[in-house]
Amino acid sequence: ESSRTGSTGAGSIGLGRSTTECISRGVLSAQLGAFELFRQNLRGELRAEPKIVIAGGAANMLRDYLPAGHIHDPLLVFRGMLTA
Repeated sequence: ESSRTGSTGAGSIGLGRSTTECISRGVLSAQLGAFELFRQNLRGELRAEPKIVIAGGAANMLRDYLPAGHIHDPLLVFRGMLTA
């Protein structure tokens, strides 16, 4: 089932306390940065705030850091497989 998130994207990633945490948080920061750049580019082309659907394995981890208004659909890929 799809759900519209209510997050403000204000969550802080913070600094890691170990090598593993630092790498994990660096990867998360890179993904969030790529998402934001993509969103800004879409906004410029559409001249409106885009509606973005997130899905896949990292969606649960990312959604708390994303701006409000995006749609999280953890079953999107499977729905597509059923219609193919």
